[in-house]
Amino acid sequence: MNFYAFSALVNGITSTVMGIFVFIKNRKRAQYVIYVLFCFSIAVWSFFYYAWQIADNADTALFCTRGLMAGAIFIPIFYLHHILALLGQHRKQRKLVRSGYIFGCIFLLSDFTPFFITGVSPKLIFPFWPNPGTLYHIFLPIWASYVIIGVWVIIKQYSQAAGFTKNQLKYVLVATAVGWLGGATNYPLWYNIPILPVGNILVSLYIAIVTYAIAKYQLLDIRIALTRSSIFVFIYGLVFSLSFLITSLIRPALYEAFEDSWWVGPAGIFLLLAALAPYISIYLTRKAEGRILQEERRYRRILLSASRGMLRIRDLNRLLNLIVHILTKTVRISQATVYLIDKEKNVFLPRYWRGKDTPVEKLKISGEDPLIGFLQQHKEIIGYEEIQFGLESERLAHKKDVYEKSALLRIENMMQRLKAALIAPNFIENKIIGFVVLGQKLNGRFYSQDDTDVFAILANEMSLAIENALFYEEVRQTQARLFQSEKLATMGQLATGIAHEIHNPLTVISGEAQLLLNRLNRDVSPETSKEELFSDRKKAMNTFSTIIKEVGRTSDITRRILKHSRPAKGSYEALDVNQAIEEAFALIAHQIVLSDICVTKELDRNVPMIKGSMNQLQEVFINILLNAAQELEDRKGSLTISSRLRDDIVEIIFTDNGPGTPPEAIKRIFDPVFVAGINGSGLGLFVSYRIIKEHGGAIDIQSRSGEGTSFIVRLPVLQTEKENMTSPY
Repeated sequence: MNFYAFSALVNGITSTVMGIFVFIKNRKRAQYVIYVLFCFSIAVWSFFYYAWQIADNADTALFCTRGLMAGAIFIPIFYLHHILALLGQHRKQRKLVRSGYIFGCIFLLSDFTPFFITGVSPKLIFPFWPNPGTLYHIFLPIWASYVIIGVWVIIKQYSQAAGFTKNQLKYVLVATAVGWLGGATNYPLWYNIPILPVGNILVSLYIAIVTYAIAKYQLLDIRIALTRSSIFVFIYGLVFSLSFLITSLIRPALYEAFEDSWWVGPAGIFLLLAALAPYISIYLTRKAEGRILQEERRYRRILLSASRGMLRIRDLNRLLNLIVHILTKTVRISQATVYLIDKEKNVFLPRYWRGKDTPVEKLKISGEDPLIGFLQQHKEIIGYEEIQFGLESERLAHKKDVYEKSALLRIENMMQRLKAALIAPNFIENKIIGFVVLGQKLNGRFYSQDDTDVFAILANEMSLAIENALFYEEVRQTQARLFQSEKLATMGQLATGIAHEIHNPLTVISGEAQLLLNRLNRDVSPETSKEELFSDRKKAMNTFSTIIKEVGRTSDITRRILKHSRPAKGSYEALDVNQAIEEAFALIAHQIVLSDICVTKELDRNVPMIKGSMNQLQEVFINILLNAAQELEDRKGSLTISSRLRDDIVEIIFTDNGPGTPPEAIKRIFDPVFVAGINGSGLGLFVSYRIIKEHGGAIDIQSRSGEGTSFIVRLPVLQTEKENMTSPY
């Protein structure tokens, strides 16, 4: 067996196996059944080619060459028919296809006559090479024209196609260039042109590449398919070549030593090399793919690492921003957009997006859209290519629920508007909560199955992280509503005092205005002296000054009320804790006075600034002051408010001489809805505790029965400016 016999045998086995494989997977689709016939025509050509190469007489060689041409005659016809069927043009080109089969049948009938092959003769290294007959000269240009038409159709459609079809045609085009150029090296020697058919083995590559393109709709990089096929052919070609070379070199010696058993040695060598070949092939394939897929494997590692860290992110906006940033920068795709559901409106909204190819219109997608239904039903990543493939084939019919063509068309249209190459859904308890739209890769390559597997893992981790972030966001919103309701309850407790504070200046304003009106209504006679007029003018000015002063006082009260009642801002700023104490005390001062409580302020004017929310800290201080006022009811009590600096901590201490708090109550005083005799919602001290904790501080209570109670609030100093930011009080 020589190299050419070996290459023919490889071609025959490859085409037979691949043809059976495609038939099993796609027996219902006409274009792939035609491709199976194409594979079997190559198999007929290849097996007769092998038999021809090992023939030891002219008659056998002539029969085999006519047999191989029986297969070769129909190869270009099946090829063109397959290409046209793959592109959906076979019905439009019926005349061309039918004429091809008519020519094929005519040439097949003449194949076993001297009109097609006259005989065989020695040429170059071949003892029996066929000589062309008259009809063969007609056959060859027709054969070539069908190949050229097929290539032209592929190139034309490739320039216009997109997505799945373009990807598949890319494989077919590369395979055509490899396979047909390799197979064409058989024909020069028919016309005594001294070119050996060295490219014959490349026909196997054609079959392997096209079969792979048919079997997969999300394809590996074309370089991978070529690399794997090339390594396979190289390794096993090397095994056969070395076996033949060693056998030819040592055969005389083996025959002399072992006579009829001489073949045992070469057989052992062949088996040894054949056993080593898979390991060598795997090693070389891994090395080659490692070089080719270095970039892809790098970003897959980053994505998997990022997916494991997502659960630690509790802020939803930060999480979504991180997701789109990693996808666009790491994978290098044109755009990434995260959609989340608005449950109340049952609509999916874009929450975060990034990339140069994001849609101009930020689409809102109804929960009733076919795209959402498709994602909910299949619960897996879908690609634009898959939807196109579903429109062209019956692949989706194998699933339990079949989508009609109209629904698939709407899904395709939506993915076009989203500029989506892939869509990865996110689920919580089998209910879709969102999805990630991935654009095309910037390098123009297609997403591989390995990419899809990594994105599936990422999508699952995203679902858990989003659920976690949504939970914390809901907790924060609930807590904000809780704090606001407690603040309004506190305002209710302050209502009497505030009403009195506002009533006093209004009474003054009303009285002064009435006096001024009476003076203006007094008759002025010519006898009225200038001194009297001057006195009235001076009294009017004093009245206006009093009115303005009291209006300002009222305005200041309402400003404090509004400032305290509105929701607190999320951001913190540098502030003076003494100012917060003074403004909080101003809101409750009247209630303190009515309770006949003696208040002493011992505020250290030199305490540094702290970082926090003025509104929230005032709420804490009001809650503590109200608690003290209620503890000191029905007794002439005293309350001391002090501030001081201790080891980079500002301490604010509220000490009263009330009846004290029992030990069992101290343990639970900061629990929610623990009232302990307080006229309120019972949330005041719990809210205060949470606010101080969020400020990085602490709040404690010290109390003994009959000796009073002290609340101690500790807040950290603003580190960056603790040396130059001091209180004006």
